Amino acid sequence: MSDGERKKNVLLDIAAQGRALDKILVEKSREVKSLRRNLAEPITGPDDLDNARKAAEKSVILFRLRREHQELASAQIAKKKFDGGAEVYRTCSGACGEKISDKRLAAVPWAIYCTQCQELQDQFERDEFSPVSLVEPDDT
Repeated sequence: MSDGERKKNVLLDIAAQGRALDKILVEKSREVKSLRRNLAEPITGPDDLDNARKAAEKSVILFRLRREHQELASAQIAKKKFDGGAEVYRTCSGACGEKISDKRLAAVPWAIYCTQCQELQDQFERDEFSPVSLVEPDDT
């Protein structure tokens, strides 16, 4: 494969990632809106069991809404990075500032962190929202 063919393939790949980001933004926006509508529905059923079931469903919806909202925010940031150019798009927004692997961007076009920084971010979020972190320390 010649250098010209490789450059053409890279440009086609970058254009495909841009289209994928646009599609993801539309899909994530729709999903967030739908989940918000479902969450806004009142919990009023004919009996306590039905109300408990609806409350459990709302809990699942809230979890999904949080995840979808995070992915939408990441997709919006990724799109801004993409619009800034391929090098900006492929650069990790974490502390390392390294290149995000092509394999990761192919799998998760809205990725704004490399795998290592994403793992650190996930760990931070798990620690921040874990039940243990919400308990006040014992002064004894």
